[in-house]
Amino acid sequence: YKVMDWNNLPQDLVDLILSKVFAKDRHNFSLVCRSWNTVVAASPFRHSPCLMFNQRKKKHVWKLSQNNNFFYMEFPELQGGNIRFANHGWLLISRGDDETLFFYDPFNHHMIEVPSPSDSNCAGYTTICFSHPPTSSDCFIVGIATQIDVGYDTVDIGVLKHGEDKWENCTYQSQKFQSSIGPPILHG
Repeated sequence: YKVMDWNNLPQDLVDLILSKVFAKDRHNFSLVCRSWNTVVAASPFRHSPCLMFNQRKKKHVWKLSQNNNFFYMEFPELQGGNIRFANHGWLLISRGDDETLFFYDPFNHHMIEVPSPSDSNCAGYTTICFSHPPTSSDCFIVGIATQIDVGYDTVDIGVLKHGEDKWENCTYQSQKFQSSIGPPILHG
């Protein structure tokens, strides 16, 4: 078989390889050659996942864990907020008594407001998630709320699509519906 030069691999293939690399190896991946560094810079997988802990004593200071290192950062924008879901380097955060929602990118401090559901309150969502970065036209948010009544459970599902200002809401009644505190799993 023919041996290829590593820096001449198709960009789509290099991006696919990058999507399978663990967070701490992404930096080394970018050091292979200039073309791989370019792929890392443009890839949605370029940001290492980070775990954030709110410092209770200082409500706007967060402890982050990234690449097995801990450090502290101030995010005054998040004061009084709760991280509801994280995906593609973005956080979906609820804040305040009415649980208003907004997207926040901690890497560049970019914030995008989300229209509030008119029929229901975000605080009622047991779980909530989003599919793509909020800057993508493919992005949508899904929220699920459950209420236990006598004899049946009521399941409310809200969906907000990118660029729309009104949530689509559906209500289902079920004999038994197990809600999770984890995010919904989107399929298809």
